[in-house]
Amino acid sequence: MISSTLGLAAGIVFVGVACCNVILMFEAGRTQNAGLRNRLVFLHRVGGYAFIILFFTMAAAMSERLAGEGLSNTLSTHVIVHVVLALSLVPLLLLKVAIARRYKQAHFLLMPLGLAIFIISAVLVAIPAFSEFLRSSDPEGLTFKVSTVLVIALSVLLGGSAVRSTIRRSIRSSKEPLSPAQGNATIPHDSPAGGDRGADRRRQEFALLTSARTTSGGEAGTVLDVSLAH
Repeated sequence: MISSTLGLAAGIVFVGVACCNVILMFEAGRTQNAGLRNRLVFLHRVGGYAFIILFFTMAAAMSERLAGEGLSNTLSTHVIVHVVLALSLVPLLLLKVAIARRYKQAHFLLMPLGLAIFIISAVLVAIPAFSEFLRSSDPEGLTFKVSTVLVIALSVLLGGSAVRSTIRRSIRSSKEPLSPAQGNATIPHDSPAGGDRGADRRRQEFALLTSARTTSGGEAGTVLDVSLAH
């Protein structure tokens, strides 16, 4: 049976490998260099198999604690949730390997599966780690207070960053000029701007018509004067 410290260290490595696989997956999808993409895909594949080996090793070691008890009523709630999350990873891992190795037409599912595996793995390790932290910490101690302040500060920073990015994106989109087609489509004829454009167009047509009538009238007068002179 492994100790709590060794189990926590293995859990951190477990989540670290999952995080690296997600980063490699995103980087391979955004690069335009074929050689670099192939190397990133190869590293992602190696990391994926290392993740699977590490997962089943940890599952075999942790199952020793449940030997002879099973999921009985004597187990705490967080242990049962921990077991359920670990069992949910098994079909996800098998499905991802099957799609990557055999069913090429379903490759669009690899990224959602990878993200789901990473999230479940992070929660899987966070539950016992957080439980151990709360059990061993003193609410009046400095470590607990500093950890609480760091968590709150990190949450505020992440939330502020998300809000700031949203505001910048909306400001940038509002500053983009509209194309002529979009401008004409967005201004109805019964609006003030549409009415001004219609009035200007009608005035121009009236001026052209008046000019044409004046010109034709002048030409008619000239013909009449010539005929009278003769």
